[in-house]
Amino acid sequence: MKEKQKPARKSKSKTRFAILGILSQKECSGYEMKKFIENSIGFFWQESFGQIYPTLKILESEGKIKTIEDNAGDKTRLIHKITKSGRAELKAWLTIQPEPEVIRNELLLKLFFGSEAQENDILNHLKSEREKALKVFGKYQNIDSSLKSVNPENINKKFWQITLSYGVHAARAELKWLDETISILERELTKSD
Repeated sequence: MKEKQKPARKSKSKTRFAILGILSQKECSGYEMKKFIENSIGFFWQESFGQIYPTLKILESEGKIKTIEDNAGDKTRLIHKITKSGRAELKAWLTIQPEPEVIRNELLLKLFFGSEAQENDILNHLKSEREKALKVFGKYQNIDSSLKSVNPENINKKFWQITLSYGVHAARAELKWLDETISILERELTKSD
């Protein structure tokens, strides 16, 4: 007799939690939210306008956020703020273990099948990736400098620093791996010349 399988737990879109998290820290428009994402969590979490605006409407219809018109200046802006219900949902979500991440890394895929490519092509990919990683590492250093000016009393500061620390460690590890991998392939190319 077959054991009954439990139905797969349908996961909610994580966009709603990213939005609730942002609104727990500041009231803002959808545009400001996108800019906030690009300058903070965008290093590890992406959201597009196509994800943000429909989710804002859903959250408002559920009473998780409140939207008000701001008539300052020549344009009317819609400012979103989290409600008690929205904050409760965010807090409940924060207690749940993260779902396993599905990793899709095109560079690693190309490396895995690299015997079918010209080694110079693979080396060029690696060197290009190294340049990108150096730029990201530089951005992390800039963020670290700006975090130093955040008031120590700000309850978010330590969590921002911890998140940044992950990025710095990951960037250092990636750069070390890239340097080792480039060195291995360059030695192999030298042997075959």
